[in-house]
Amino acid sequence: MYLAPGANSGSVHYSGTSFSCAGDLVPVSDSAGSLKLDQVIVQGPCAAGAVTVTLGPGDTLRFSFKGKQGPVATGTLDKS
Repeated sequence: MYLAPGANSGSVHYSGTSFSCAGDLVPVSDSAGSLKLDQVIVQGPCAAGAVTVTLGPGDTLRFSFKGKQGPVATGTLDKS
């Protein structure tokens, strides 16, 4: 996931042993400690849906994805 300061959109990339996907992220709403984005896949077999980024313990960020179908994905984002 890449979100530049002050930008109106961002990007996301997923990869595994048998797939690779890329998409655009568009902010939908923000509230104290939470940012919700629409995910639109532009390349690969991944699903469109909603991405939510929340503050985690310390200086971490938590990531969750929910599409119309399939499993929910969650994890911790690393800063790079």
